[in-house]
Amino acid sequence: MNGFFTLTLLALSQAPVSSATIDSTPCCSTCKEGTAKYWANDKPNKQCAETCVSPSDKLRLAELWVLTGGQGKFTNESAPCAKDGFHTYNRTDKLGAGPITVFLDKYDPDHLASINSAPCCSTCKEGTAKFWANDKPNKQCAETCISPTDKLKLAEYWVLTGGQGLMTKESAPCAKAGFHKYNRTDKLGAGPLTLFLDKYDPDHYDEAVIV
Repeated sequence: MNGFFTLTLLALSQAPVSSATIDSTPCCSTCKEGTAKYWANDKPNKQCAETCVSPSDKLRLAELWVLTGGQGKFTNESAPCAKDGFHTYNRTDKLGAGPITVFLDKYDPDHLASINSAPCCSTCKEGTAKFWANDKPNKQCAETCISPTDKLKLAEYWVLTGGQGLMTKESAPCAKAGFHKYNRTDKLGAGPLTLFLDKYDPDHYDEAVIV
């Protein structure tokens, strides 16, 4: 990986934490003045992502590069995902925090296939530990397994969870927090920065534990 992106990822872990409400409609159908449309065919998750970023915002562009595994690219198309066969809006993900917050509109393919039928990270293999985060903006809970000595992945995880990711000795922290229903497994990043996040839905959307 280019040294700039490695150093940028480590720098991102020092950013302040913030939260925001996710809309039920796409955030980035039209990009405001000073920003441009970027998109990526998220093949591992069988989805397509769109966002708006200023071409001069090197930090956000570096974050987008990491999040999309180097696949995010500028486009003059107003609806690149639809043109690529992804017409159905699924959700908007909020990733990062503060000045490096990125909102990604996610679209499902016109012919949706099953991605994951079971969580990847119910049990962590030797040398890794369970990390989790209550993903408040997206009303979900996330679990993953990371080596406590892997500083790059820990920095990436910090950014992805807005600084909320914690190591735990609980085998099922999301279930304990009121999130029992497995939704999907997201694959983020690429190569040595690949992270798999099991996402769980709350048992009751108005009663989920907030930590």
